[in-house]
Amino acid sequence: MSGGKGGSKTTETKIPEWVRAPADRNLQRAEAVQQIEYMPYTGGQVAALTPTQEAAMNNNINTAKAFGLLDPNSNLTAMSGMPTPTTYDNGMKGYGSIGLYDQALAELTARNPENMAAYNALFGNRTQFGLTGGGGARSTSRFSGSANPVVTTPLTEQQKREQKMADVYANVVIDDKGNKGYTGQGNQSRAGINATPSPAVTRATYGSGNKPRTTGGANKPNVFGNNPRKNYLGNKRVTGGR
Repeated sequence: MSGGKGGSKTTETKIPEWVRAPADRNLQRAEAVQQIEYMPYTGGQVAALTPTQEAAMNNNINTAKAFGLLDPNSNLTAMSGMPTPTTYDNGMKGYGSIGLYDQALAELTARNPENMAAYNALFGNRTQFGLTGGGGARSTSRFSGSANPVVTTPLTEQQKREQKMADVYANVVIDDKGNKGYTGQGNQSRAGINATPSPAVTRATYGSGNKPRTTGGANKPNVFGNNPRKNYLGNKRVTGGR
């Protein structure tokens, strides 16, 4: 906004929706991810010696003892001074550093517990992690987001019409008990059931001149006889004006 003798001018920049929506999801994901504490690697990092390698090293030690290069009473072996390796599910043996990490973390906590409490308070206090159908996180942060947010697609005009008709059919009375919900099955009618039946209408049969027809008789066989057609007098057609 700028001002002066000529007045002021305000310029507004509006973020497009196609940018805003992904940006919102990015902030939501950041809020969820920041609650995850550091996750150290817990697997093997260095392979242990194989039995063949151990045997070769032990042969060298025994040779040294035989030629006086090593005390014959020495208990030295190829694995002396080495920790026991971890055997993994596939049978491999190796060493990892997670034990050293846990030890260092415990020592740091004991040395400065207040600092570690403040550090731990930064994680896991606002986000609940669990399966949400896509393996995401349920966040209780101020963004109320998720690691896997659901994107709502606007309905098309056809879908809107179908939804409207579904709402109408849901309120259609389908029987004399007042049950609702038209499905198109059986003898249901989209018009529904009218609780008050329409009265029966008895229509009279009228002939020419809007007079009820008669069946004539023995004395007047040709006057309003039994011919049911309009504009007929007896069996003769009447034409012309009134």
